[in-house]
Amino acid sequence: MNYWLLLIKLNGIYDILCGLCLLLDIIPEIQYFHLQLFNNISEYNKNILSSFILIWGFMRIFSSDKIILIISYIIEILYLLYIFYYLDTNHSKILITISLSILFIFIILLKIR
Repeated sequence: MNYWLLLIKLNGIYDILCGLCLLLDIIPEIQYFHLQLFNNISEYNKNILSSFILIWGFMRIFSSDKIILIISYIIEILYLLYIFYYLDTNHSKILITISLSILFIFIILLKIR
């Protein structure tokens, strides 16, 4: 297995772990990484966030297709842009996360066959 693809799969496992922790309200230390994107988050928005994280996490774990992997990061970027503009968020942390997603897209384009 390509080491870059393994990195994407590990990112998907991490996303699923985070999504489940947010959804089930367990392991606050893991929830913290995603909740710190927000200055204030309602329970409803927390559930939406966990659902999106689970969706793109499963896309990354169960697919090795470049297009599907790229779409998972595009969905993440679009969601982050939405919360950036419409919710009370920590803009610098959102921009860092968007930058990392763009980096993963370049890794997929350049390193995964």
